[in-house]
Amino acid sequence: MTESPLTPDAIEVAIRDCMPKVALDRLSGTQVMRLAEDMHAALTEPPPRPEGAEDIERLLTEDLGDFSPPVTPEAIADLLAARGVRATGGN
Repeated sequence: MTESPLTPDAIEVAIRDCMPKVALDRLSGTQVMRLAEDMHAALTEPPPRPEGAEDIERLLTEDLGDFSPPVTPEAIADLLAARGVRATGGN
């Protein structure tokens, strides 16, 4: 048996092939498609995080405790800039 790519369409076909007809009769086509998309999302590895993202996350979670909610974008920018984080590239 050859493996098919893990796509929402392939998962939807597998759902329709494997689910008992009685269960499928209770689901609309949209519900089956949504189930396939949800299963695809759950089974797909998330993209890798950009380099340094873990360090920035640590700074935010450890150091933003000094700020009262809601934390403003300016407070986040000041904290990151004080720690040497610089924006590169972009617009």
